[in-house]
Amino acid sequence: MSHSLRSPGARVRRAGVAAVAASVALTGALAGGVIAPASADPVTPPSSADPGPAAAAAGWLAGELDDDGLLTYDSGFGDFTDVGLSLDAGFALSAAGGRTGAVASILAGLESSLDSYIGEDGEEYAGATAKAAAFVQETGNDAATELPVDLVERLEGRVLTESPVTGRLADQSQWGDYANTIGQIFAARVLTTAGSDLADEVTGFLLDQQCEAGYFRLYFADPDAAGQTCDDAPPAGAPTADTTALAVLQLSAIEEPTTEVVEAIDDAVAWMLTQQRAGGGFHDNGVLNANTTGLAGWALGVAGEDAAAGRAAGVLRALQAATIPPCTDALEPDRGAVALDPAALAAGRKDGITPATRGQWLRATAQALPALAWAPSGRTVSLRVPEWARAGRTVAVRATGFAPGETVCVQVGARERQVTATVGGVVRAVVPVQAKPARRIVRVVGDSGAQAQTRVKAIKAKKLRVQVAKRPLRAGAVQRIVVRGLAAGEPVRVFVRGKRVAAGETGPKGAFQKRVRIRKTGPARVRAVGQFPKLRRGAAAFRVVR
Repeated sequence: MSHSLRSPGARVRRAGVAAVAASVALTGALAGGVIAPASADPVTPPSSADPGPAAAAAGWLAGELDDDGLLTYDSGFGDFTDVGLSLDAGFALSAAGGRTGAVASILAGLESSLDSYIGEDGEEYAGATAKAAAFVQETGNDAATELPVDLVERLEGRVLTESPVTGRLADQSQWGDYANTIGQIFAARVLTTAGSDLADEVTGFLLDQQCEAGYFRLYFADPDAAGQTCDDAPPAGAPTADTTALAVLQLSAIEEPTTEVVEAIDDAVAWMLTQQRAGGGFHDNGVLNANTTGLAGWALGVAGEDAAAGRAAGVLRALQAATIPPCTDALEPDRGAVALDPAALAAGRKDGITPATRGQWLRATAQALPALAWAPSGRTVSLRVPEWARAGRTVAVRATGFAPGETVCVQVGARERQVTATVGGVVRAVVPVQAKPARRIVRVVGDSGAQAQTRVKAIKAKKLRVQVAKRPLRAGAVQRIVVRGLAAGEPVRVFVRGKRVAAGETGPKGAFQKRVRIRKTGPARVRAVGQFPKLRRGAAAFRVVR
């Protein structure tokens, strides 16, 4: 869920619809990362995808930019302008399309904050430099000339050129060297796009970090180690979908890739497919989160695995703030934002996005936005509820046909519940029923606008009136039994001496009658029950003589 590169550190989570890219989130005052520029052969989601979730996320994210075009939030030590996260948002908004003004404002904000971001006064952060260069390329500009610093030359200066670390990135910093595979991935793409003489060496060193199982390790070997490949030394830490997905995105953007690059992509995609959980999400350190799922979902989409990408998008949609009146909550002002995980979503629905949590929501949304473009659409909604319900109690509602992860408002009269559709597009909810008996409208409405409605008849406990002839009845004669006090159309059953003698539905006035021939002499008890036998019943008695 989080990989940091400390003093030029960052975590990467970014993808786009028309561009191959990934993000590196800031993890300290001196942090940075890398991201890929536009793909020469962009891959887009299937036409059957629902554009709504991505559009909502893009609208919220663009609205969070401050007057300087960057994202600022409370870091716990005061307001913090996060340049790295702002670039993540820029890549995401560029991918979503239609947000050119917001992307341009982020580029302007980067220029004004460039020196402190990529390093100054002798500090040079390879990851931040590569990320800044890639964002410039993403906007269609030349990373060597667009900003006051030649970012391509600066990045080339951070590439080692002596064996056995030829092509490896390194930081120049008093804080130490925190370069890793994340930075290597994006440096390879940036330098390839720029036509650098060092692109082959950087790409070659990157491919050496792919492990036999297919994933890319996050950390390099010790720089003094004779062997620098993943096969030479076991990778440090557990494999993550983040680094591998990032490699898939970046390498897929290379024009005319070599056979080695194509094979690396295929192996990485195969490994990623084995890591996707049954529900569609991806875990980091055993925990489901929007960041890993977002990046992995986008990478699988780029690889042409639309079904897998769609499942990931469904998980992200389920973490998105989406309220449908009257099912509103504290996230109403932040519709479209994506929570890090289910716990963060639950907290947001209760308390809203607070100053302490806004940075987390910003990061999760920036990293989930591009993958949301693969969110599947729903189908025709079908609603099923019991015909009858107990007034003052609850009724079970089931609907099908919604999109996976779609937020749905379920209403029964004046009562409602907000629920999320399952991966199969199914919605289940138990909703209170008002105490007054009446026909209540049952309605389900999704955040996509899909809806359906029906009615439920709410009734309460009641003693039924059972009428029979008071005079003794001769054996073999017909007894007329009348039951009153039921609701119109209510099912009714009639028993004489414990044996059912009639069943049916009441008429418009809630009455039911049946003529029954009685042959056995002696006392006879008549019992009638309605829809809920323990709550709606009545009895009467008569005598049969010879």
